[in-house]
Amino acid sequence: MKQLVQQETVIVTRNHNEVKNSIDQMKNTLESLTNRMGEVEERISDLGDREQERIQSDQRKEEEIRNLKHIVRNLQDTIKKPNIRVLGVPEGMEREKGLEGLFSEILVENFLGLEDREILVQETHRTPNKHDQKRFLPRHVIIKLSTVKHKEKILKCAREKRQITLRGSSIRLTADFSSETLQARREWRDIAQVLREKNCQPRILYPAKLSFVNEGEIKTFHSKQKLKDFVATRPALQKMLKDVLHTETQTHGHQYERR
Repeated sequence: MKQLVQQETVIVTRNHNEVKNSIDQMKNTLESLTNRMGEVEERISDLGDREQERIQSDQRKEEEIRNLKHIVRNLQDTIKKPNIRVLGVPEGMEREKGLEGLFSEILVENFLGLEDREILVQETHRTPNKHDQKRFLPRHVIIKLSTVKHKEKILKCAREKRQITLRGSSIRLTADFSSETLQARREWRDIAQVLREKNCQPRILYPAKLSFVNEGEIKTFHSKQKLKDFVATRPALQKMLKDVLHTETQTHGHQYERR
């Protein structure tokens, strides 16, 4: 009996030691896993910090690029400030008198009295420099004047006269801007045309703001969304512009789908 008890005791002790060893191993394994998990969490945290830093860096770069583009755009517009852009002059018409001679004809034909002023032309050229034979419309003519004052006077007279001609054919005189500013101003073209037909006296202000008369007040808008928000509160204006604004919405929707 005594021997049996001793054998059982040995077995229990051995099992106890094995369980203890297993528990110790599990503790060591758990501690190791905990340490490794801590390292992983730290790495994930570092990666998250680095990703956030990258995002912030990219945002700063994008902002710097936007600022640089804005500076370049303003610089180009400043350089072009004394310029007049003439649209609709047929290719080759300048062979006899040159572009400066044609500009003198425009002044004589359209603006009585202006031709006698000391309006000095510094430079003339067509843009783009090379003529594309496949292009249906003639290239624009750029007239660089000696002063901004003379340019603004001529354009003011052109707005008042509305119909400008060269040798009896219709042409247009506009201010000259950078390609970015021109594109932004073109975005208002269809809307301005409708407003012009309704005698709302639309104007595109620098750099690309739409201004027109509504109910006796001059309204100015920096974006089409601002215009749409305003139109939504004016039933008569909403009716006037519904077709062109609907077309604008459809166009932007198709562009978004293509992206």
